Amino acid sequence: YVGSRGVGANLAPSRHFSCQEVHDALYRVWSHAVLEVLEVSADELPAMGALLLVRDSYERREVKEMLDVLAEIGFGAMAVYLQSVSTALGAGLGTACVVDVGEDTTEVSTVDDGVGLSRGRLSLPFGARDVDRYFHWLLGAEQDGLISS
Repeated sequence: YVGSRGVGANLAPSRHFSCQEVHDALYRVWSHAVLEVLEVSADELPAMGALLLVRDSYERREVKEMLDVLAEIGFGAMAVYLQSVSTALGAGLGTACVVDVGEDTTEVSTVDDGVGLSRGRLSLPFGARDVDRYFHWLLGAEQDGLISS
């Protein structure tokens, strides 16, 4: 799916693309990246693993579809990690509140002892673009004397 949030932002079929078309597009892009851009031989793939890092808000069906694509490419092993857990553990924290400010949305996720808590997830409908607009408004308001610094 190619939408306002980029390629693969949502793997759900639409009125324009079927599930198979989405699967085929992911296969073409990922296999080209691995085999041509990274120059990994197809013979090497069964001995290699693929790590799929997914946003906390992805649905299981979407993750399964992406794993099917990686298996079809030929990876011998695959693992899935949630973005919030990887962020927390990468920072050396087993327990954390991870705030991911994206362009259009902000995702808040809690991690406890290295496990993402499903009841501790929140998606807010504003992101970096909205923060930029607010800062620009503040700068304009300050120059116009509407607020004091």
